[in-house]
Amino acid sequence: MASRYTPELVEQILERVSAGVLLAKVLRLPEIDVPASTFKAWRKDVDGLEEALQAAREHGFDVVASDALDIVDGLAPVPGVPSEASRDKARADIRLKLLARYDPKRYGERVQVADADGEKIEASPLVLEVMALLRPQEAVQGPREGQGLLP
Repeated sequence: MASRYTPELVEQILERVSAGVLLAKVLRLPEIDVPASTFKAWRKDVDGLEEALQAAREHGFDVVASDALDIVDGLAPVPGVPSEASRDKARADIRLKLLARYDPKRYGERVQVADADGEKIEASPLVLEVMALLRPQEAVQGPREGQGLLP
């Protein structure tokens, strides 16, 4: 097990994280093989490691976002497997959802709504969905069949 700290080992970890590979996956690679608890201790004990990890993650998130665009544009097929629109969409969507969860300030959806006084408030898509359910049904569904918009 390569759980003994070396600057070279940490550099390998940061390179892979910077390439868009999740830290948990990097730590389990056979050539890395560092327990998460050990790396967590290194983050506390080694000056600058936490900042370097954050910078690597930010770059890695940009790589993942670029990969999602490549998938949608048909530039990143699964090797040996014919392209399929629904699979490609799912591959891109999961990357975007992970980005929104891991770095919501940069990749999350920010929606603003107004309260009763007209003041803008931020709300997540879930909050907006709940708010829509609380509105009167006619406002959500629109006019019934046979009823026009004009009286």
